[in-house]
Amino acid sequence: MLKCAIALAILTTPVFADCPPAVATAIKKAFPKDTIARCKIDEDHFEVSFTRKGIAVDVSPAGAILQVEETIAIKDLPAPVAKAFATKYPKAKPASAEKMTRGALVLYEVAFVSDRRHEATFRADGLFVEEE
Repeated sequence: MLKCAIALAILTTPVFADCPPAVATAIKKAFPKDTIARCKIDEDHFEVSFTRKGIAVDVSPAGAILQVEETIAIKDLPAPVAKAFATKYPKAKPASAEKMTRGALVLYEVAFVSDRRHEATFRADGLFVEEE
């Protein structure tokens, strides 16, 4: 019976093996209801994804949340962002959208295809930031 309980605990415990303790602690504190699916090093920070799809978090090695990226429906873009996108890219149709939160700064990234895949980033007020 004890072996079954231990096995069940191992199978249902979130895996933090790839996350340093400071990163795992920050994630557990900021997202207590989510389970880490992956924690990988990406240049100078860790990229953490969850079993809940559509959300990823960049965390510094010291445990500071740098950015939260969340997939959103195109219809959920703020009106100023949707209008700015339509004005800047009148012939483009948005393919996907993400909300990126960096502290108090909130940005929206809209992916679209013209001659190739592009991503345009806007502030919540519709101000164009960049295109990749």
